[in-house]
Amino acid sequence: MVYTRRSKKLELQAAKVNTTERSLAPADEHFIWSTERKIALFQSMINRKPAGINKHINMILIKTDLSKRLGMDVPVKEIWRFLNAHWDLTKADRIELPPVFMIKKPFELPKTEEWMKLIKEEGELIDAREKRDAEAKKQARKARKARKAATSEVDLTTLKNVTIMVDRLDDNLFAHLLKKIKK
Repeated sequence: MVYTRRSKKLELQAAKVNTTERSLAPADEHFIWSTERKIALFQSMINRKPAGINKHINMILIKTDLSKRLGMDVPVKEIWRFLNAHWDLTKADRIELPPVFMIKKPFELPKTEEWMKLIKEEGELIDAREKRDAEAKKQARKARKARKAATSEVDLTTLKNVTIMVDRLDDNLFAHLLKKIKK
């Protein structure tokens, strides 16, 4: 086991982080992080770090995926609060510093005809994929309903057959008693 001695400066920094975390605690307590929600959040965070240069883009992706998984709109603010309450994201940002060779320059997307055509084609591909996925989901739903209906019909038919068989058995078992009673 390795023991380290914390300097006074580090202790002050840790205290500062803890007060920052408390200030980020949810103001309204209506959003509760259940185990199911936490698992969905961690699954949404796979391959997406809410740290570094792309943290806000990744957070949008995390929020979108998490909202789909839970079937409800999860505010980004709540996700940030949860993450800040459990981890020191400022240190994660420092670890994820951009490479030294990266130079910031003003950037604007080209407005050429070729670029606009490329954007349109990509948009059409995305629309086609979404339409195909929606159709596949619709077909899967229909197949599930058909399987359920078929199972229900089989169950009802089986139940009717068993009932008829039990009635016949009862009649056969008690037939000799019925004859004695009638005499």
